[in-house]
Amino acid sequence: MTEPIEVIVAGLPGNMATLVARQVAAAPDMKLIELGLSKRAGITRAGKYTVLQVMRRYYREVLGKHPEAIVVDFTAPKAVNRNAQLYVRTGHPFVMGTTGGDREALISTVRGSNVSAVIDVNMGVPLVVLKAMVEWASKQFLGALNGYRLSITEDHQANKLDTSGTALAFKDLFSRLGAKLTGKIKSIRDLEEGHGYHWFTLRSPDGTVVIELNTKVEGRLVYALGTLAAIRFLHQRVQEGSVGEVFTMTDVISARKEA
Repeated sequence: MTEPIEVIVAGLPGNMATLVARQVAAAPDMKLIELGLSKRAGITRAGKYTVLQVMRRYYREVLGKHPEAIVVDFTAPKAVNRNAQLYVRTGHPFVMGTTGGDREALISTVRGSNVSAVIDVNMGVPLVVLKAMVEWASKQFLGALNGYRLSITEDHQANKLDTSGTALAFKDLFSRLGAKLTGKIKSIRDLEEGHGYHWFTLRSPDGTVVIELNTKVEGRLVYALGTLAAIRFLHQRVQEGSVGEVFTMTDVISARKEA
């Protein structure tokens, strides 16, 4: 019988980390470690599990007790790089769902180590598919939209601290197509809980052509389900001997197709 995948969740009792913990608790092929990484002491209930929230000074001790576990990180932008460095030092593969931080340094941290990771700004499979489509177009039709003006608005819950990683990713992709962002990305934060909306508008130089791409996500479940797919993917890659590799959600989805 195959042993379940051990999972440690970082970021409890945050909304995203808690939802992931509950999905892991309900997954028959996973085992939620009842010690979670947190910035404050407390407990989080996840299905049949009661997870003790452990503060930073005890992180290394918790990780040391569970050397085979995969860590899932939904913490805060300012903690991204420090946490990744810790996971690498303790030899724990990880799924980084937290946005922000120094992304180049994050990737370098993994590639220079014996640990592999799934790192992406969006864990939701449908949105990753959409991004992959635009990425393909940006490579096939480089500069095809030269002169087009791009405007981006993103809307999230009030406790999202950084600019949407999805908005930033699409900005870079549209830039490859030749479209230039006018002004800055407009970020809206409101009291509606757990949502993510994006509006991308492309306008031709003479204003006669307008292309609009909009996404709307209510709740966080789509991201949690994508995270579980990333955990399974990473576990398989580690079993196959992967070290020092950085994977994205595009890799996760592609592996589903190959299976």
